[in-house]
Amino acid sequence: MVEFRAGTGSPSVRSDHPGSRLTCHPHAACPPDIPKMIQLRHVPDDLHRLLKVRAALQGLPLSEYLIREARRLAERPTPEELRRRLAERTAVKPRIDPTQAVRAERERR
Repeated sequence: MVEFRAGTGSPSVRSDHPGSRLTCHPHAACPPDIPKMIQLRHVPDDLHRLLKVRAALQGLPLSEYLIREARRLAERPTPEELRRRLAERTAVKPRIDPTQAVRAERERR
């Protein structure tokens, strides 16, 4: 919920959900559909150069290239997510012992 501080007119955010993160005051009243910005600091020169070259090779500005790479990264599950998903699956009982299947395949060649 956005409230305005008395006397200053500055927006303030209050959340009814415990543990939720709050927005800083200057951005509290911004509409949610405004594109967000991520700033990376202390990027080594060689990494910056490499990323610029890769972006240029694809005919993209660096910011668009980084957005595409960030999207690709975000679409992949993290190792923790993979472990959790694997732990939730039921164990597989193969009809043929995998060792025997590999040996039979090798013998056919």
